[in-house]
Amino acid sequence: MLGYDKERNTLYYPYATGKLVYPFRVHVEQGGAYYAACSGRYPMSLLAVRAYMNNVDNELSPEAKELYEKAENVQQDIADRVLTKCLEGEYRVPPYAHQEEAIETMLHYDRLAVVFEQGLGKTFISIMTLVALKRVGKPHKALVICPNIVFPGWLAEIAKYSDLKALPYKGNPEQRKNCREAIQASDDWDCVVTTFDMLSDKTTTNEFVYEEIWAKLGDRQTAYADRWLAAKYITDTDYAVLTKPKATKKWKSDCAKVLKKVPVHAMNLNTFLETSSENSNTEFFKNLGFDVLIVDEASKCLDPTTTRSQLVKTLALKAQRAYLLSGTLCVGRPIDLYMPMQILGDDIFNMNWASFKNMFCIFDARNKHIIRKYKNVDKLKLLASPHFIARTRDEAIDLPDRIITQRYYEPTFEMVELYNDVAQNDLVVVNKNIVNTKIAAVKISKCLQILSGFIYYDERYKLCNSCKLHKSCDNKDIIPGTQHCIHPDKDKDFERKVYSFRGNPKLQLLSEDLDECVTEKKIIIWGWYQEDLKAICGLLDKKKISYVRADEEDCATKFESSDDIRVFVGQTVQGIGITLNSATCMIYYSHGMALEPRLQSMDRNYRIGQTQKVIVKDYICSSSVEELVVRLLNYKKDVKAFMQDNVLCMECPNIYKCAKDNTQYGSIDCIYHDEVRKAEEKQTIKLPILGC
Repeated sequence: MLGYDKERNTLYYPYATGKLVYPFRVHVEQGGAYYAACSGRYPMSLLAVRAYMNNVDNELSPEAKELYEKAENVQQDIADRVLTKCLEGEYRVPPYAHQEEAIETMLHYDRLAVVFEQGLGKTFISIMTLVALKRVGKPHKALVICPNIVFPGWLAEIAKYSDLKALPYKGNPEQRKNCREAIQASDDWDCVVTTFDMLSDKTTTNEFVYEEIWAKLGDRQTAYADRWLAAKYITDTDYAVLTKPKATKKWKSDCAKVLKKVPVHAMNLNTFLETSSENSNTEFFKNLGFDVLIVDEASKCLDPTTTRSQLVKTLALKAQRAYLLSGTLCVGRPIDLYMPMQILGDDIFNMNWASFKNMFCIFDARNKHIIRKYKNVDKLKLLASPHFIARTRDEAIDLPDRIITQRYYEPTFEMVELYNDVAQNDLVVVNKNIVNTKIAAVKISKCLQILSGFIYYDERYKLCNSCKLHKSCDNKDIIPGTQHCIHPDKDKDFERKVYSFRGNPKLQLLSEDLDECVTEKKIIIWGWYQEDLKAICGLLDKKKISYVRADEEDCATKFESSDDIRVFVGQTVQGIGITLNSATCMIYYSHGMALEPRLQSMDRNYRIGQTQKVIVKDYICSSSVEELVVRLLNYKKDVKAFMQDNVLCMECPNIYKCAKDNTQYGSIDCIYHDEVRKAEEKQTIKLPILGC
């Protein structure tokens, strides 16, 4: 018989028969008896009872039967909007139908990924969900984690759409200390808003922490300074700094620099640990009394090996409710779904990262770290799909047409010559300097640079030559030396050298487009490299065209509010969390291989509020690596769309029987069969040679 423990919110049955079905796990009671158990939260409750009845037994306890009947009615309750009725009169702007549906769904699900394409109002949806929870008296205090660029937007929208009291947690160590004290001093708050950067805990080596430690020592300062001098941890000059106090910030900073030289064991250990803990972001978030965790742009947590992802998972386990917001929960690889689902609950997949990869990946026969293709994608979708709600713009709102077109240009003879040299050889000469291009990722990045009219030849790329991790970079499409590079020495101070070609046909193409339409249309220009931005801004200055850069403060507000500013310029990776609907033309001056920046940046002017037709132009050199990169991005986009589509099989009581017999979803007779097989392939780039 399947029982239900309401206090623990757990479904269970005796495991003596050895019959274990997903999503149940084996547990051992105190007396040594085995039982299979599963969370009673929705939709796990629905999946568990159906799996039990299809594969083990049909007998349910009264409590389990009541839970099952309630779970079976959830989808109808969502359709009838039974919980969002409490928001009548609370909306300051009328919601779209897809927004109201999402709010209702979030109220029924304790843990959910809201996979809506950019511009569909995920922030508004989350805010109104918190308002509804507060309105009906349910635990609603929230911790919101978001990227830096959307941090002001969250605070502004909370104030705009609700009466929720939001407290920001951001800034330098002293500002964060004030934030912590304000939050801990009063329970009168509804949500704390912070950024992903604040999750990284580097406070133990922060000057501010050492300043606090030194201040706490008080009248013991001289005694400790004497001890450190005698042990030769500090010099006479350092001693003079510590023992001649001045009431200035500079003196405090100088003292902190001296204390950094002292080994931890030579300090007052209790004071050190206490002060480090007091100033620790990690400890603060772990001890914060929140009920709901909201992770905006959850695609920042796709890598299960990062400290960020693991901390977000820890915080999610602490919360009663956890919501992930993203338009790109999958960025082109089926296995991208692993960590988001782990954050929502490790019982969704019931396996660790190594087992997950073995289940869904096919590795290179000669190198177990390189994924050649994927397998069992149909099963992966069936496991993940019940835990997210996905909507595209086409499904949710009516927007004007968006036309994506290609603009071709011819590279110069000098560019073609060096491009082919890089593509065919492991060593090339750039401005009398030898550059090693043996690694595939280096070759691709160098060829992309050449087509933009320049090439970097600093020593940073020497890192790859002896790096044992470069195969992982190849597999993840990571460009060496960029922010995603995992080499331990990547942040060393390398002198960046740039060789620029005489004549830049791509820049000439941009000049023609600007002459043609900048007076009639506002334009967004994305470049992949900083050198691209220098060239673009130089051209705009020469033409005396007013522009704003993405790294300027309030860049979106300036662009949207001033008709004099005609162009928005930024790196593709900066195209996140801002609205630029006044622009009706977008130009991709250069390209990278990562899908998320492409999708995020492309939707900056194609979101709720856009009333005009939008045109997107890709600058491409025909038959070059650029053409293959754009093709690869489109392939990844198709895989992403497929993986994020909701699987309607969940509504069928025979879902597990069908999956077990392989008779429906993903089988040869299934309408999704071709998409499943396509998602299991892994496309790579082979550098083409350019004709002279």
